[in-house]
Amino acid sequence: MGCAGSRDVRPPTGQQDGRISKASFQPLVMTVDNGRVVGKIIDENVGDSDKLEKTTTSKSSKAEEKKVRITRQKYLVTKSRNKVLSWHAIVEMKRKSKRVVKRIRKRSRRPRKHEEPPSGPRVDPASIVVLLGDSPEKETVLQDGDSPLLGIPKKQLVPDLGVFKDLDEYALKTPESEEGSIEKTVDYLLRRAGTDLEKARAVWRWMTARIEYDVPAFLSGSYPDMTAEAVFTRRSAVCTGYSTLYKKMCSLAGLRCEEIWGKSKGVAYRVGRKFQQEYDHTWNAVEIDGRWYLLDCTWGAGVVDLQRNTFTFNYQEDRFLTDPDMMILDHLPLEDKWQLLDETKTLDQFESEVHLTPAFYACGLHPSDLSVQDGVLETQNGEIVLKVNLPKTVELSWEMTEEDDTTPIKTSVLYEIIGSTGHFRVIPAKTGSFKFWLSCKTEKGDWEMVCEYLVNCSAVKEDFAGFPDNDGHLWGPGLELQRGGVVKVSHTEAILQTEDGEVTVELEPRDVLDFSCELCKDGEEDMVKGCMLHEVVKGTARFRLAPPQSGFYVLKIYASGSTQQDFHPFIEYIIDCKESLEDDDVFPDNDGGVWGPGVALREKRVTSVSHTEAVVDTKDGECTVTVELPKCSNAAGQLFSVDDAENDIKGAVLTDIVDGKTTFRVVPPARASGKFTLSLFTVSDGCDWDPICDYVINCEEGKDDVELFPDKDGCAWGPGLALEERTILQTTQPRALVCTIDGEVTIGIKTPEDTDFAAQLFKAGDADNELKGSILFETVDDQECFKVIPPEQGYYALNIFTVSENLDWQLLCDYVIYCDEPRESSVDEDGQPYGPGKAIQDGILKDASHKGAVLKTEQGEVQISLEFSEATNFTTELFNLYDKDTEITGHVFNQIIDGKAQIQIFPPEAGTYVLKLWTTTADWESEEVCSYLVQCDQPRENFRPFPKTHGYLWGPGLHLANGKLSDASHIPGVVVAKAGEARITIETESPFNSCVIQNVEEECLPPQHHFLETVGKTIRIGARLPAEGYYALSIWEEDTDDKIYYLLRCDEAPGDCSSFPLVHMWPRDYELHEPRDGNLPTKQTIRFRVTCPSAEGLWVMLPSGDRKDFTKDSKGSWEADVYTGVPGGLTLWSKTDENLPEQVLLVYQVV
Repeated sequence: MGCAGSRDVRPPTGQQDGRISKASFQPLVMTVDNGRVVGKIIDENVGDSDKLEKTTTSKSSKAEEKKVRITRQKYLVTKSRNKVLSWHAIVEMKRKSKRVVKRIRKRSRRPRKHEEPPSGPRVDPASIVVLLGDSPEKETVLQDGDSPLLGIPKKQLVPDLGVFKDLDEYALKTPESEEGSIEKTVDYLLRRAGTDLEKARAVWRWMTARIEYDVPAFLSGSYPDMTAEAVFTRRSAVCTGYSTLYKKMCSLAGLRCEEIWGKSKGVAYRVGRKFQQEYDHTWNAVEIDGRWYLLDCTWGAGVVDLQRNTFTFNYQEDRFLTDPDMMILDHLPLEDKWQLLDETKTLDQFESEVHLTPAFYACGLHPSDLSVQDGVLETQNGEIVLKVNLPKTVELSWEMTEEDDTTPIKTSVLYEIIGSTGHFRVIPAKTGSFKFWLSCKTEKGDWEMVCEYLVNCSAVKEDFAGFPDNDGHLWGPGLELQRGGVVKVSHTEAILQTEDGEVTVELEPRDVLDFSCELCKDGEEDMVKGCMLHEVVKGTARFRLAPPQSGFYVLKIYASGSTQQDFHPFIEYIIDCKESLEDDDVFPDNDGGVWGPGVALREKRVTSVSHTEAVVDTKDGECTVTVELPKCSNAAGQLFSVDDAENDIKGAVLTDIVDGKTTFRVVPPARASGKFTLSLFTVSDGCDWDPICDYVINCEEGKDDVELFPDKDGCAWGPGLALEERTILQTTQPRALVCTIDGEVTIGIKTPEDTDFAAQLFKAGDADNELKGSILFETVDDQECFKVIPPEQGYYALNIFTVSENLDWQLLCDYVIYCDEPRESSVDEDGQPYGPGKAIQDGILKDASHKGAVLKTEQGEVQISLEFSEATNFTTELFNLYDKDTEITGHVFNQIIDGKAQIQIFPPEAGTYVLKLWTTTADWESEEVCSYLVQCDQPRENFRPFPKTHGYLWGPGLHLANGKLSDASHIPGVVVAKAGEARITIETESPFNSCVIQNVEEECLPPQHHFLETVGKTIRIGARLPAEGYYALSIWEEDTDDKIYYLLRCDEAPGDCSSFPLVHMWPRDYELHEPRDGNLPTKQTIRFRVTCPSAEGLWVMLPSGDRKDFTKDSKGSWEADVYTGVPGGLTLWSKTDENLPEQVLLVYQVV
């Protein structure tokens, strides 16, 4: 294989006997996969034609196993993939015992890759031995007589270490009863180990767990017996004991194993120094399936701590079957062949080069990535820079000590990444030699050393006091830039210089991150307060720093992603402050948290803001900040001084919501200057305060005189939130702060629900004492109007409430009222709402002819029109403003015309009156609708009061509106009786069969003054009035309270008012055509004509006792000419059914 090996690798001498015959070289290039022959030529008869057979092993059938073949094979043998070493020709094969030995003539030169081998016979005295497997399961392998055949890489031999799990547990749990001797232990281990690999593994795992390193012997240099038996018995050893015992146990297991003597870079190794001994360490090589692998039981068992002089079992998997290019990093065998490398390393190279560990390659580094590959670094002018080309996944740290000391040196190295290169700037604090090594963070989070240097410093750098300490980790943003965690950064270098005492760092992360920061003085752990401001502007994190003193500072930036709960270190900078601002409170302190609305905007907790940057400057001693929340909600703003971050300044912030945007008006205290903190919050219904963001308010000069706003813990004033939530539909004052004009201000509010209202007024700073007599509440134009007349100059709080039926008060909104010039109040403390506005708002009324609260009469009367949402009965009450206990009756006329309520008011005398309007149900339950103030300058002359209706309306309007009547001859409720007589007709299916007429004194007229008859759906009522004046005609259904009232006005009555006949019974559909007068003259013939559809007979009984029968004509009318005769009663009779008695219908008087 072209690899160096131990001296004892040839087969026994007995296997090399035999005659060496010559054979011509017939070349063929074969392919080999990592040392496995995959093509071979088999010729059973020497000299016959070649036959090509492709195979991955030398397995043969049982039949082939029984006979001995004489085989001529030509091989292309490679040490590793795709590298040609030599061609070989078989010259002899002879079977000895169970192993076939072949001598092969070897060419003296190496062809180029894929070069076709030369043709023709070749004879070379050098030869190699080909060992064919002794069973079909064994592979056919090639082995140079003087070189061990390299095993395949460990990751290919064992892709998954999990295959060793059961075997390892078996070996580790070897009972003491099976450990009486080496032979017994090996026998026990082989019970679970069948293959060469399993045997080597079982022995290795047992040894690395049972044999302890003999630290006292190593330190004293006095070693006990290191034979295999002694080590096995004592269970402790140094490296020779480990290697001897492992070789012994492998031998018993049937494995070929060699001890390798050489030099190592172990715990006592001093980088850059020459090895003084010929060898200082031993390890092993074991043959597995014909290939050789390296391992170190000593280093695999654990670690030695020379400071504590202890050994700790700490299993190291990478020391088992270690790949040669990894083993050579710290193991140099005395015999080059055991390097198992194509190009062997010399002792000078091993001593002078930088000390690399397997972890160096494991983390993806290569020696060419180091700017200096020598193990010794010489400073120039007191410093040296080591550069390392870094893959994105590599995370390095450094450590440094004096060569002969273990005390860490933490301030002599600056590590930063620029581009993809790590820069280690080493500046020792004194002359001398120093150990300097780099470590890499593993996937498990552990740190393993990857390389080690010796730094020689001959001169100290002047005026250098050392870098800040960060435990050997990275400074600057280089790693995040390299990995793409940061897209853009203002400062790529690790050290920042202040200008005019300040410096600003900006960085734009790739992903959404939250940041926190700390600024610490070099050498101090406590964070410097009031000297940094962190904000996020348009996705860029900005850190403004103003160190209080000159010197080095450390800026520590922490980050937290969407999947992380805690902040982790992100980037660290060194701040070099040459000249400070000499101000300890440049910014308010918030423990490194973020200022400004940037995060809230990013998280969409805020839609837009007036100020995207964290610092807001005041103008004329005040400023305004506006934010728009995704969903309008209650918000609060609090102002804090730098000196007191616990207690907010009461009355310094006025919060207002207008058009969905929340405005915070900030007015710092009088003559106050400096920095303030403005903290903004959203406030839930449960009074939970969730932060929005914090601003820094920079007030260079405060106002001379400041009046504090009313205090509300910073929460929002005004109707804005109620408007957004639609508890208020509209208002005349959308802003929270309202200033008076001429000493008063009116606020109109329209709400969607039927509710009562209440309002309270308080002076700013005195929320315990309500001011009485300063609010007039009325409803105008669909709005509840609150007229506020503050008693004196200053700020006031106006609280407006809704009042439920249970008299529960709930805050609707509140205003801040500012009065600059007060005036005397003329508002009655017991003021109440007037006008129809609230009823319209509540949906009781649709419209009103007079939406104002005050009605003024003209010529002694005023008429209003109201439209109810649905047909309803209503009543009114009229009172004198100063006598609300005595109702004035007969001066209000209520009716419904065309679905609208018409109310006519005739005040009895000049003055102010209150008119109250009520709705009434069928059960006579009433509910107040609205009130009016009626102002009368002059009453109407000769006004006659109306009769009472006792809660009923005049006219048929309500019945027409609710469908009980389909038509009426007189829709207005006033009917004028001409010559004392009036006729009224209504169309209905309801049986309105009762009627009465009353005068204004509520005296009923005799029944002969009205006549009611119903024909089909038509009801006709005749009325004959005895004198001038007002009369109330009411008709109703019998046994019900459903009445229709008409006002009969008789301006002129006849001197001899004739009445109607007295009705005893007048069935439906009966019609009296003639005579309709109830008084008949004596001794005259009177024509009677009556329609009685159900009658079988009709007649009259005369005062004389005679009977006069009627005849029925072709039209169904009953007729008769009746001679009246003598005075007396004349009765009209009918017979409707033979089973029913005769009935009197009408009674006339013959006079």
